[in-house]
Amino acid sequence: MPPHIAVLTDFGTTDPYVGIMKGVVARITPGVTVLDISHGVPPQDVLVGALWLDGAVDWFPDDTVFLVVVDPGVGSERRVVAAEIGTRRFVCPDNGLLTAVQQRLGSARSVVADDPSFHLPGGSNTFHGRDIMAPVAAHLAAGLALERLGPPAGPLISLELPRAVATLDMVVGEALYVDHFGNLITSILASQLRPDAQIMVGAQRLDLVRTYTEVAPGEPLALVGSTGRVELSVRDGSAAAVLEIDAGEPVIAVGGQG
Repeated sequence: MPPHIAVLTDFGTTDPYVGIMKGVVARITPGVTVLDISHGVPPQDVLVGALWLDGAVDWFPDDTVFLVVVDPGVGSERRVVAAEIGTRRFVCPDNGLLTAVQQRLGSARSVVADDPSFHLPGGSNTFHGRDIMAPVAAHLAAGLALERLGPPAGPLISLELPRAVATLDMVVGEALYVDHFGNLITSILASQLRPDAQIMVGAQRLDLVRTYTEVAPGEPLALVGSTGRVELSVRDGSAAAVLEIDAGEPVIAVGGQG
């Protein structure tokens, strides 16, 4: 089976950055299969990048190298690391992107990927995705041992992940991010709810339903989405626009089991 590299960035698809990184990978490791997770992470939003990466990892082949570039500190003293958790490997800036994966799957064995032998020569201070991370991911996919990339990294930077807190008959969480459809994905997990729970956000009190079709078009609703988290939605519309809420808004589940 050819190696796999899965790419997650905040680069968008208008500019050529993602395509250039794929070209670098193809030059170093011909025949590699490059798969896109997304390039729609909100610019510089490391927290969303960490959550999206964690939500994607389990759906890719075990031998996948995850190339993750959400890098507001590019060109600074922040480190580029390569890490291994189980059979999966990761290349990313050391800025917290691996937090959720490590908390769920276990600590990473990691190195600082600072050996210039595995970088492009004459690199830029603003495009380490092309000059450092894509080449490192390509070499890993070709079979290079993690230890050859550089010295042990030690503990990696960790983010404070928002978590819903159970108190009495409520679960108190928050909206984490808005997806392409305008759905608000929250920190409240399905495991924290009772089936008859209601979701409160702002002045709205929403019934928890199973599918979008249980309400009329244009009506707001709450359901458990594919990530296992409560989502606030509007059937055939945008919850962010209709409810006029954004990431960070408190969300309360009444009837949460804790």
